[in-house]
Amino acid sequence: MEGINIGLFGLTSTGKSTMLNALLGQKVADTGVGETTTKIKPYNGTKFVLWDV
Repeated sequence: MEGINIGLFGLTSTGKSTMLNALLGQKVADTGVGETTTKIKPYNGTKFVLWDV
């Protein structure tokens, strides 16, 4: 991926996907209670890529 790559790391259900949605200004990542993100996923911003790890 070109540009700046930013990874959001943390324990399960600690708000990584919620933070990702807030940084992008829209709901692009699933959020909820439990393991909603089970694979590493990239989300493209205008000048960066956020990775939900």
